[in-house]
Amino acid sequence: MKISNSGKEIKKWAEKAPLIPNEEIRILYTTEIYDGPREGIALWKDKKYYFYSYGDIKRKGNDWGVRMFAVIEMTAEQESEAEYWQDQLLKRVGPLNLYDENGEPVDANAKSDEEHENYWEEYQSKLKTYTLASDQIKARWEYGRFSMGTVTSIYIRKCSRILKKLYKSIKKFILSFFLGYFIFFSYRNLMAPLLINFLPKNTYVSYLVFYIFPLVCILDGSIRYFIRKQNEIALGIIASGIIYIFFNLFINYPK
Repeated sequence: MKISNSGKEIKKWAEKAPLIPNEEIRILYTTEIYDGPREGIALWKDKKYYFYSYGDIKRKGNDWGVRMFAVIEMTAEQESEAEYWQDQLLKRVGPLNLYDENGEPVDANAKSDEEHENYWEEYQSKLKTYTLASDQIKARWEYGRFSMGTVTSIYIRKCSRILKKLYKSIKKFILSFFLGYFIFFSYRNLMAPLLINFLPKNTYVSYLVFYIFPLVCILDGSIRYFIRKQNEIALGIIASGIIYIFFNLFINYPK
């Protein structure tokens, strides 16, 4: 699940919760990883909880640290949401995110890289966002001991993560932009002239035929952006539609 609370807010609540030892809790599966698990489902006192990383702590005088998790009690809806997506992952992709009883990741490969990508895109676009209440955080947990390196290496890892996300966003935007413009261009040169032949010979009708399709696509892009949260794809569609309209108005098309 996506959590709308800020990391600072989660940390504030978690630091007031009791610290539980590692041997009392274990990871069942992860939903997000980066240099190890960051979010997922853990088993504590025979009950499933959501764990959420609110920071990595570097031990003074050492190059190692621990990852701090907030242990979150899920509502029935939140648990159902988590189980649904885990079931989808296991059926469509494979057990890529499971941990064994010793706390080690299960060695597994995706059934299909293409299906893995499809699942991940669907997961990111349809996953529900929840705002947590302070009383849902039942404990905090110091996970593992791992090398954090120097401060410089930490910033390099953070920058690398940001750049990867930026690259994916830009790629989606560019692909949707050029695909949208290609569709508009094809419509202008192939479909629109055919439609005009069957309609009354009128300048306003011609303009309506040539511009109604991109306007509808811009509206669809706006819906995707504000409601479906498909930000990069939506912006690509909107941008291609606007540029198409301005370009054709500039050259006075249709003449």
